[in-house]
Amino acid sequence: MFVRNVCQTKTHKKRIRKEGQSQFSCDNYINVFPQTEKSGAPPEFFGLRRRVMERSGIGKRTLSNLSPMSFALVAAASISVFGPPASAQRPSAPTPLPQDGFAITRPIPKTIRFLVSVPKDYKTHRHDKFPLILFLHGSGERGFDLNDVRKHGPPKEIAAGRELPFVIVSPQCDTGKNWDTDQLSVLLDEIEKRYRVDKEREYLTGLSMGGFGTWALAIAEPNRFAAIAPISGGGDPDAVAVLKDVPVWVTHGDSDPTVSIEQDRRMVDALKAAGGDVRFDVIVGGQHDVWSDVYRKDDLYTWFLTHRLHHSTVNRITQVDER
Repeated sequence: MFVRNVCQTKTHKKRIRKEGQSQFSCDNYINVFPQTEKSGAPPEFFGLRRRVMERSGIGKRTLSNLSPMSFALVAAASISVFGPPASAQRPSAPTPLPQDGFAITRPIPKTIRFLVSVPKDYKTHRHDKFPLILFLHGSGERGFDLNDVRKHGPPKEIAAGRELPFVIVSPQCDTGKNWDTDQLSVLLDEIEKRYRVDKEREYLTGLSMGGFGTWALAIAEPNRFAAIAPISGGGDPDAVAVLKDVPVWVTHGDSDPTVSIEQDRRMVDALKAAGGDVRFDVIVGGQHDVWSDVYRKDDLYTWFLTHRLHHSTVNRITQVDER
């Protein structure tokens, strides 16, 4: 069954067909829906027509005589002026498949494209909640092709057939943009609603630009992540003290020609001065890409799973009291 979004262009629809990606919208009034076999009109069309009538004052007969393009313009205008209906329901999430590509559209407005993968036992263990990793890519993977996100990090490992016991969410940043912490928070909020995520075991990692994004998002949401792992990044050392209760594992090459190791070193020094729980791995002779080894090995994933929001906090308080 072909999935169609009312606001997609023909070119975009062809690209989605070719890549085999399913998409959904979390916006209350821009939905993705199947076409009916008889009329070609989606079943939600009639509900949308009723809401447009209520908001615009245009009669049913007039709306029925409009061309599809004219109707779309009238509908968009009425939504823009009057907002989405309060009673509108969000569409249910499609059945997750390995690294499906999705797009969330919010009234902000902003479209967030991302990959999501779930553990192999996600479907069979229907009452279990699973740990989550949010992965932020580097500047080279920005754009509008989700396949680019699979070039590095956990998405690359999964694409190669590796099984990881996490719900892994890998958003894509727009061309020429940097990571927006507000949008990433919105994405995580939606993921928590749609997937069985253990909120005590949410982890954050990213490389290069994603390393900067990891620091920034963790600082913006210091009580959200059980542990974070920025690689080849940096941030604002004056703001990092809020992470003193968050386990942090930083990795950087001392010969990095792209992002100086001093960027991460300043963050580590400031966090340690604030009493933070930080591990700093300096890769001797390491260039910018030191992340391949990190994501290929089991150490990071195992380390993540040793931390929970509640238990990690209790352990750190106990250690401080003993001193």
